[in-house]
Amino acid sequence: MNKKLGEYGTFILLAIIVPMAIFLSFKPTTQVKYKIGDFEFEYGGDIEGETIKIMELGNLGEPATATSPPYPPFKRYSLTSGIQAVLNEYGEVPLLPTWFPEEMKFADVYMGPVTIISFSDRKVSDFRFANITIQVKLYPNPPSLDELNKSVEYGKQQGNNDLNLVQIGDTWVVLSEKAGLGDPEVEAMFGPSPLAWFFKDNYYYIICVKSPLTPQDMIKIMESLKPANQ
Repeated sequence: MNKKLGEYGTFILLAIIVPMAIFLSFKPTTQVKYKIGDFEFEYGGDIEGETIKIMELGNLGEPATATSPPYPPFKRYSLTSGIQAVLNEYGEVPLLPTWFPEEMKFADVYMGPVTIISFSDRKVSDFRFANITIQVKLYPNPPSLDELNKSVEYGKQQGNNDLNLVQIGDTWVVLSEKAGLGDPEVEAMFGPSPLAWFFKDNYYYIICVKSPLTPQDMIKIMESLKPANQ
């Protein structure tokens, strides 16, 4: 039982990775924009479908230690093409925020063993340093509310004392205001970060915001989630 509960309570990025199919390719283009409400986003990359290989470095540029998590390559797309790629891959699109801090200008979709949708106030070289990341994975058999409660209790027993299970709209969400992200390089730059995870419409979501964004910003983002085609 503890092993099962621990699976739901693990927040490290790659803990939910499973194999995916080969990705569809797109014609190269730059500066693709996608509008959500009053927000028009630019592509932070160079060429649609470019391969992103994360080369982790430790302190002062030294190679990362063996404790750093492994990252597989991801293909990066603009929000427009990335959402189409998700639709082609999964047959449905995930929820997207319709509220953002006004500074958000760039949006990228990283497709690998999981899909990561990022929003930033600047161009970033990889998703780890984006202001907002939304990680999604198909999950057709979500845990029950009782299982979620037990996972929170299990997490607290493991020392994650700031975990809380709250209802946002019609969705039960596990919140952590100071989650460890399991990446020494990212934690050295941002420290523990607000993070939430939940299950909705056949998807498992993990949402994370980085400083200077706050837990309140993260909650507002979650409250604004809507299907991408609305």
